[in-house]
Amino acid sequence: MSEPITSNYRRAVSLIEALVVLAIVALLVALLIPAVHYSRQSARRTACAGNLRQLGIALQEMWDLQRGAQAKPVPEGAIHGWAIDVLPFIEEQALADQLDGMPILDPASPLPAARLRPSLMRCPSGFEGDSSIATVPSGDYTLNGSYLADVRLDSRIPWVYSPGVIAGGPAQQLPHGGGYNVLYMKGDRRQSVGYRSADD
Repeated sequence: MSEPITSNYRRAVSLIEALVVLAIVALLVALLIPAVHYSRQSARRTACAGNLRQLGIALQEMWDLQRGAQAKPVPEGAIHGWAIDVLPFIEEQALADQLDGMPILDPASPLPAARLRPSLMRCPSGFEGDSSIATVPSGDYTLNGSYLADVRLDSRIPWVYSPGVIAGGPAQQLPHGGGYNVLYMKGDRRQSVGYRSADD
């Protein structure tokens, strides 16, 4: 009886099979990259909405405390506004003390304290860089009437000037993929955060 013949021959991968595998891998990567980008943008938008909620609570606390109290006189030319007034309510009392009653910023010699924008006032998708005053960060949020919202990426208003511009604008100038977050504040301490696209 004869024994079966065994062979050490191994079948090689053909060029067509290698190209098919590469095409499948390229397709999976092409599908994955936009999903990762979308999830990162969604995480930044969620973090921004959280900042707005916390700022909204702080503003309501500030307004409740100020209601009925006599307004403190502001020295002429001093830095003042909602962004300065809310600092003690977001655990930034030391920064508020440094900025309180200080003269208006001079582009030639900005105040060192003005460079210290609190992290709660920074939108993760906001403009990265200086405002119209060198080394002073721009404001990422605007308070206009009963809403607090993202500002346009081209606003360049120093955060210490308490931006009060109208939210919205062209899609390419909005921080969250063609839209912006907005927090609506009602008089009875109710708040709601929403996302608005440039088309709204």
